[in-house]
Amino acid sequence: MDDALYLSNMTLKRVCSSLGLSYVTIINQKNQYNRIPKTEAVYLIANALGTTVEYLLTGKEPTPRYSRIQDIIDWLMAKSDAELDVFRQYNHVPREKEQSSFSRQEA
Repeated sequence: MDDALYLSNMTLKRVCSSLGLSYVTIINQKNQYNRIPKTEAVYLIANALGTTVEYLLTGKEPTPRYSRIQDIIDWLMAKSDAELDVFRQYNHVPREKEQSSFSRQEA
């Protein structure tokens, strides 16, 4: 977590404050009691720092497969509807499949 805080140029106190989390509780769980904070808190902190829960808990980057999938999702989400139509046509993705497997509204 310390690396992620350093890279994001934020303090844990500032992150907790912006997320409505108790800094004292998080720091006590992290340091004094050697416990992992609640899952929801770790998730919120990871999002605020632009990293993953996996990285906060283990210090390891996500698996390459996860990173690649996330890159693809990010790339698709940045495309306009017209660009996605071209992508669908080129890759032969039927519209009915597209609706069931990926929807912009879910993101």
